Amino acid sequence: MVIGMDTAGAAVRPVISLSPNWNPIFPGESVTLTCNVAPTAQGILEYSWYRDGHWIPGDQQRLVIESAAHTDSGNYQCQAGPNERSDPVRLDVFYDLLILQAPPDVHEGDSLSLRCHSRTGYRTMTPVFYKDNEIIESPVS
Repeated sequence: MVIGMDTAGAAVRPVISLSPNWNPIFPGESVTLTCNVAPTAQGILEYSWYRDGHWIPGDQQRLVIESAAHTDSGNYQCQAGPNERSDPVRLDVFYDLLILQAPPDVHEGDSLSLRCHSRTGYRTMTPVFYKDNEIIESPVS
C-alpha cells in the first residue's frame, strides 16, 4: 500500500508557484505563475490555465502577467495534460500606496517573511509592523 505517493499512471496534481513570490502586487508590476508537476509527469506539454474557475489564454508551463491590472486579481489554477487541476493560488492587484506582502502559500512550521511594499514615487520611512493591532517590537527591516 502506498500512502500519499503518486504511482506510475496515477493522476498528478500540479502546484502553482509565483515569481516574485509575493501577494498582493501593485498595478503595472509583473509576475510569473509556473505550473509545477511531479517528476512522474514528465513529457506533458499541454497546459491549461484558469482564473476563478474560467479558462484563460495560455498553454505553456509558465503564465506571465507583464503589467498587472485589477482585472488580473483572482484565484488561479493550472492543469497539466489530463491530470487534475492544481489547488487555487490567490493573486490580488491593489491600487493602494502601501501594501503588506506575504508569500501566497504558507503552512504551519514554515518560516515567514513579510514585506511592506510601497508604490513607485511614494516615499516611506522606517516601516512599523503590527500584529493584532500591537506593534511588533523586535527589530525589523
